[in-house]
Amino acid sequence: MKKLLSFGILFITSLLSAAEKPNVVLIYIDDLGYGDLGVYGSKDIPTPNIDRLAAEGVQCKASYITNPPCCPSRCSLVMGQYAQRFGKYGMSRGLPIPEDRPTLARFLSGHGYVTGHIGKWDIGTKKQGPLNIGFTSVARNPPRKKYRKEELAGLPVSLRKQIAKKGGKSKYYCVNEEGKTVWLTDYDGDSMVDFIDRNKTRPFFLYWSPEAVHS
Repeated sequence: MKKLLSFGILFITSLLSAAEKPNVVLIYIDDLGYGDLGVYGSKDIPTPNIDRLAAEGVQCKASYITNPPCCPSRCSLVMGQYAQRFGKYGMSRGLPIPEDRPTLARFLSGHGYVTGHIGKWDIGTKKQGPLNIGFTSVARNPPRKKYRKEELAGLPVSLRKQIAKKGGKSKYYCVNEEGKTVWLTDYDGDSMVDFIDRNKTRPFFLYWSPEAVHS
């Protein structure tokens, strides 16, 4: 399975050799088909913002992984190695990440970058988070929307089943700081803008792995 946005160490090294270090924003989406975006020929769903990112950014069209589910593919991206080396088979938690093991975040931190993470993680053990493998900033993980029984009646069957599996909590809606129910992707988008505003005077690497489009 091709992954649309991934960066090899050689490519990033070539960027860092420039006099001015470019900012890097990496958006890694689970279960998004190669042909689901307008930039790659889709006519079904308009994706103007992503198309613009592709037009003005970098497109890596020959990037492959050996284990396509969400957890191992994200592990391979961040670690730069086969996911199997870290016990990532399917949805398994995996093995602990050694403190001295090179990662994409540690590599860029070593070159003077502020490194931020937003969204899904699932790398290493449950006790290991982004701050343990080189990221210097992690966005707040908002509480999920808790649905009452009367609120479920008007929802699609597929969404009701998903919420039931999560004990009444939504996977894609959260509660913001003002107590309002918002789409999690929008919440993460605001977190990205906040990170960029806070670090616009320094070179930064921002990695976002959203919940949607997942399955």
